[in-house]
Amino acid sequence: MRHGQKCLSFAHTVISISKFWRIEDVLLHQVTPRADRFLLDFLIDDSHSLKASSLACRSFLRRTRVHLFRQLHFDNFRHFHKFRNMCQASPHIPPRVETLALHSGWDDRKMRGTKHFVAVMSLFSQLRAIKFIHINWSLLPQDVRVALSSHAFQCIGFHCVTGINASDLFSLVSGSRASLHTLELHHTDVVESLEQGEQSYSSIDVI
Repeated sequence: MRHGQKCLSFAHTVISISKFWRIEDVLLHQVTPRADRFLLDFLIDDSHSLKASSLACRSFLRRTRVHLFRQLHFDNFRHFHKFRNMCQASPHIPPRVETLALHSGWDDRKMRGTKHFVAVMSLFSQLRAIKFIHINWSLLPQDVRVALSSHAFQCIGFHCVTGINASDLFSLVSGSRASLHTLELHHTDVVESLEQGEQSYSSIDVI
Protein backbone atom coordinates (compact mmCIF):
# COMPACT_ATOMS: atom_id res chain seq x y z
CA MET A 1 0.00 0.00 0.00
CA ARG A 2 1.37 3.43 -0.92
CA HIS A 3 1.79 6.25 1.59
CA GLY A 4 -1.11 8.19 0.08
CA GLN A 5 -3.40 5.20 0.46
CA LYS A 6 -2.37 4.77 4.09
CA CYS A 7 -3.15 8.41 4.80
CA LEU A 8 -6.51 8.03 3.09
CA SER A 9 -7.29 4.98 5.21
CA PHE A 10 -6.38 6.84 8.39
CA ALA A 11 -8.46 9.84 7.30
CA HIS A 12 -11.43 7.52 6.81
CA THR A 13 -10.85 6.21 10.34
CA VAL A 14 -10.82 9.72 11.74
CA ILE A 15 -14.08 10.54 9.98
CA SER A 16 -15.67 7.36 11.37
CA ILE A 17 -15.02 8.45 14.94
CA SER A 18 -15.54 12.20 14.51
CA LYS A 19 -18.83 11.97 16.39
CA PHE A 20 -16.82 11.36 19.56
CA TRP A 21 -14.35 14.25 19.21
CA ARG A 22 -13.97 17.43 17.20
CA ILE A 23 -12.29 16.47 13.94
CA GLU A 24 -9.60 19.15 14.27
CA ASP A 25 -8.59 17.80 17.70
CA VAL A 26 -8.06 14.33 16.28
CA LEU A 27 -6.07 15.57 13.29
CA LEU A 28 -3.86 17.71 15.53
CA HIS A 29 -3.54 14.82 18.00
CA GLN A 30 -4.85 16.90 20.91
CA VAL A 31 -6.99 14.11 22.30
CA THR A 32 -6.10 12.57 25.65
CA PRO A 33 -4.25 9.25 26.01
CA ARG A 34 -7.52 7.69 27.13
CA ALA A 35 -9.16 8.94 23.94
CA ASP A 36 -6.28 7.44 21.93
CA ARG A 37 -6.99 4.09 23.51
CA PHE A 38 -10.70 4.35 22.77
CA LEU A 39 -9.99 5.28 19.15
CA LEU A 40 -7.77 2.26 18.58
CA ASP A 41 -10.06 -0.12 20.48
CA PHE A 42 -12.81 1.03 18.13
CA LEU A 43 -10.70 -0.40 15.29
CA ILE A 44 -9.95 -3.70 17.00
CA ASP A 45 -10.99 -5.87 14.02
CA ASP A 46 -9.89 -3.52 11.23
CA SER A 47 -6.27 -4.46 10.56
CA HIS A 48 -5.85 -2.05 7.63
CA SER A 49 -6.90 0.97 9.70
CA LEU A 50 -4.77 -0.19 12.63
CA LYS A 51 -1.70 -0.38 10.40
CA ALA A 52 -2.45 3.04 8.94
CA SER A 53 -2.92 4.48 12.44
CA SER A 54 0.40 3.08 13.66
CA LEU A 55 2.16 4.74 10.71
CA ALA A 56 0.31 8.02 11.10
CA CYS A 57 1.14 8.59 14.76
CA ARG A 58 4.00 7.14 16.82
CA SER A 59 2.03 7.28 20.07
CA PHE A 60 -0.51 4.89 18.52
CA LEU A 61 2.11 2.22 17.88
CA ARG A 62 2.01 0.42 21.23
CA ARG A 63 -1.77 0.08 21.32
CA THR A 64 -2.06 -0.95 17.67
CA ARG A 65 0.42 -3.76 18.28
CA VAL A 66 -1.86 -5.15 20.98
CA HIS A 67 -4.69 -5.51 18.46
CA LEU A 68 -2.65 -6.38 15.37
CA PHE A 69 -0.99 -9.38 17.02
CA ARG A 70 -3.98 -10.46 19.13
CA GLN A 71 -5.01 -12.90 16.38
CA LEU A 72 -2.56 -14.52 13.98
CA HIS A 73 -3.39 -16.40 10.78
CA PHE A 74 -0.92 -18.72 9.06
CA ASP A 75 -1.43 -20.45 5.71
CA ASN A 76 1.62 -22.73 5.90
CA PHE A 77 4.73 -23.57 7.89
CA ARG A 78 7.03 -21.33 5.87
CA HIS A 79 5.51 -18.28 7.52
CA PHE A 80 6.69 -19.47 10.93
CA HIS A 81 10.32 -19.05 9.87
CA LYS A 82 9.74 -15.36 9.14
CA PHE A 83 7.61 -14.92 12.23
CA ARG A 84 10.26 -16.53 14.43
CA ASN A 85 12.83 -14.05 13.13
CA MET A 86 10.39 -11.25 13.86
CA CYS A 87 9.90 -12.52 17.41
CA GLN A 88 13.64 -12.68 18.00
CA ALA A 89 13.96 -9.06 16.90
CA SER A 90 10.82 -7.98 18.81
CA PRO A 91 10.34 -10.27 21.84
CA HIS A 92 7.36 -8.21 23.01
CA ILE A 93 5.20 -9.64 20.19
CA PRO A 94 4.58 -13.30 21.25
CA PRO A 95 2.98 -12.45 24.63
CA ARG A 96 0.36 -10.39 22.78
CA VAL A 97 -0.93 -13.36 20.76
CA GLU A 98 -4.21 -14.77 22.10
CA THR A 99 -5.64 -16.63 19.10
CA LEU A 100 -3.86 -18.67 16.43
CA ALA A 101 -5.55 -19.81 13.21
CA LEU A 102 -3.91 -22.42 10.97
CA HIS A 103 -5.44 -22.42 7.50
CA SER A 104 -5.33 -24.71 4.47
CA GLY A 105 -2.33 -24.85 2.16
CA TRP A 106 -0.30 -27.24 4.29
CA ASP A 107 1.23 -30.30 2.65
CA ASP A 108 4.31 -32.47 3.11
CA ARG A 109 6.56 -30.17 1.10
CA LYS A 110 5.63 -27.11 3.13
CA MET A 111 5.91 -28.96 6.43
CA ARG A 112 9.62 -29.58 6.24
CA GLY A 113 11.62 -27.70 8.83
CA THR A 114 8.90 -27.70 11.47
CA LYS A 115 11.40 -26.65 14.14
CA HIS A 116 10.32 -23.05 13.58
CA PHE A 117 6.70 -23.90 14.35
CA VAL A 118 7.70 -25.75 17.52
CA ALA A 119 9.95 -22.87 18.62
CA VAL A 120 7.27 -20.24 18.01
CA MET A 121 4.61 -22.23 19.87
CA SER A 122 6.81 -22.22 22.97
CA LEU A 123 6.84 -18.40 22.92
CA PHE A 124 3.05 -17.95 23.09
CA SER A 125 2.61 -17.46 26.83
CA GLN A 126 -0.87 -15.90 26.47
CA LEU A 127 -2.24 -18.10 23.68
CA ARG A 128 -5.78 -19.11 24.67
CA ALA A 129 -7.46 -20.26 21.46
CA ILE A 130 -6.46 -22.16 18.33
CA LYS A 131 -8.39 -22.86 15.13
CA PHE A 132 -7.69 -25.45 12.45
CA ILE A 133 -9.27 -24.61 9.10
CA HIS A 134 -9.29 -26.99 6.11
CA ILE A 135 -6.40 -28.97 7.59
CA ASN A 136 -5.62 -32.61 6.81
CA TRP A 137 -4.69 -33.80 10.28
CA SER A 138 -3.02 -36.98 9.02
CA LEU A 139 -0.33 -34.83 7.35
CA LEU A 140 0.75 -33.08 10.55
CA PRO A 141 4.24 -34.21 11.65
CA GLN A 142 4.58 -35.76 15.10
CA ASP A 143 6.66 -32.92 16.54
CA VAL A 144 3.94 -30.46 15.54
CA ARG A 145 1.29 -32.57 17.26
CA VAL A 146 3.40 -32.76 20.41
CA ALA A 147 3.89 -28.99 20.42
CA LEU A 148 0.14 -28.46 20.08
CA SER A 149 -0.81 -30.97 22.78
CA SER A 150 1.68 -29.48 25.24
CA HIS A 151 -0.12 -26.13 25.23
CA ALA A 152 -3.08 -25.34 27.50
CA PHE A 153 -5.94 -23.87 25.44
CA GLN A 154 -9.29 -22.50 26.53
CA CYS A 155 -10.87 -22.91 23.10
CA ILE A 156 -10.06 -25.29 20.24
CA GLY A 157 -11.87 -25.11 16.91
CA PHE A 158 -11.93 -27.53 13.97
CA HIS A 159 -13.38 -26.19 10.72
CA CYS A 160 -13.56 -28.62 7.79
CA VAL A 161 -10.72 -30.73 9.17
CA THR A 162 -10.10 -34.19 7.70
CA GLY A 163 -8.00 -37.20 8.68
CA ILE A 164 -8.52 -36.89 12.44
CA ASN A 165 -9.63 -39.64 14.80
CA ALA A 166 -10.66 -39.71 18.45
CA SER A 167 -7.17 -40.65 19.58
CA ASP A 168 -5.71 -37.60 17.79
CA LEU A 169 -8.38 -35.35 19.26
CA PHE A 170 -7.87 -36.38 22.87
CA SER A 171 -4.12 -36.31 22.48
CA LEU A 172 -4.47 -32.67 21.45
CA VAL A 173 -6.72 -31.68 24.35
CA SER A 174 -4.68 -33.62 26.93
CA GLY A 175 -2.60 -30.56 27.72
CA SER A 176 -5.74 -28.47 28.12
CA ARG A 177 -7.54 -30.72 30.60
CA ALA A 178 -7.78 -27.99 33.26
CA SER A 179 -8.34 -24.99 30.99
CA LEU A 180 -10.40 -26.09 27.97
CA HIS A 181 -14.04 -25.00 28.05
CA THR A 182 -15.01 -24.88 24.35
CA LEU A 183 -14.43 -27.44 21.61
CA GLU A 184 -15.85 -26.45 18.22
CA LEU A 185 -16.39 -29.04 15.49
CA HIS A 186 -17.68 -27.59 12.22
CA HIS A 187 -17.98 -29.96 9.23
CA THR A 188 -15.37 -32.19 10.86
CA ASP A 189 -15.82 -35.95 11.19
CA VAL A 190 -13.90 -37.58 14.02
CA VAL A 191 -13.38 -41.28 13.43
CA GLU A 192 -14.15 -43.64 16.36
CA SER A 193 -16.45 -43.07 19.32
CA LEU A 194 -16.26 -39.90 21.43
CA GLU A 195 -18.07 -41.48 24.40
CA GLN A 196 -14.93 -41.92 26.46
CA GLY A 197 -13.83 -38.37 25.74
CA GLU A 198 -17.24 -36.93 26.58
CA GLN A 199 -17.06 -38.59 29.98
CA SER A 200 -13.52 -37.38 30.63
CA TYR A 201 -14.29 -33.81 29.51
CA SER A 202 -17.88 -33.41 30.67
CA SER A 203 -17.40 -29.68 31.40
CA ILE A 204 -16.40 -28.84 27.81
CA ASP A 205 -18.96 -27.24 25.53
CA VAL A 206 -18.88 -29.15 22.23
CA ILE A 207 -20.33 -26.95 19.48
